[in-house]
Amino acid sequence: MAAASPKPVVLLVHGAWHSPVHYNLLIKALQAGGHTVVAPQNASAGAGDSGVGKGIPDDIARIDEVAGPHIEAGRDIILVAHSYGGVPGTTYLKGRTAHERQARGLAGGFVAALYLTSFPGSVPKPNPEAPQPAMRIFDIDAKRSIAVLKRAAIGPLFYADVPGDDEPNKSRRETLFDLLSGQSLLTFTGETTVDVRELTMRKTYVVCTCDELLLPAAQHEMAEHIDARIVEIDAGHSPFLVTRHVQRIVEEVAMAAGCD
Repeated sequence: MAAASPKPVVLLVHGAWHSPVHYNLLIKALQAGGHTVVAPQNASAGAGDSGVGKGIPDDIARIDEVAGPHIEAGRDIILVAHSYGGVPGTTYLKGRTAHERQARGLAGGFVAALYLTSFPGSVPKPNPEAPQPAMRIFDIDAKRSIAVLKRAAIGPLFYADVPGDDEPNKSRRETLFDLLSGQSLLTFTGETTVDVRELTMRKTYVVCTCDELLLPAAQHEMAEHIDARIVEIDAGHSPFLVTRHVQRIVEEVAMAAGCD
């Protein structure tokens, strides 16, 4: 009997200011489900001055360091992108989908993309009249061209998913915030021209209906623009911190990858 094909590799691309450690619960759940998970630290965010001068191309290079070998080995891959991670993540897809590689006589590549309250590459610019709460949570360090989160950001970032003012949740939010870092301003001004609608692959958008940073209406607009299958969960901006949301995300990854 032939051995079963391995489940797709999951490429997890984290959001601005974050690091892979914030996604440990999700990473472990995906691994428990039989997926190999690669989760690079974006070059544009990191301790000290490591993100200074880094932009979207630098984040794409980090992605290629960990995902490239799996593609060249002929493995199927599914992109899971959170928030800003959808920008470099989607840009990296171009030329690397399984459909495009098959046309060149090559095996492996991206078979699906799943966006968690995320920016899926090139999408219409938001209405300047629409509320943009994310623009109010950081200060700008002009000398280093870094966006530095205000302490008040702890609420919209984490409170909906780690609620309450009692322990241990209060301390957990503080710890999660302390693990965040500065974010290069180049990632806010850089652009991608990759339109995920032009890529032949499964697309799923997980709309987080309690998100106070990337509002649900904006999420729906982007999801509809890319013709994605839309899934709603009652999460804030950080669904990867909640066990029941993580379980749902793992289920959606399996469905998106065609291995449910």
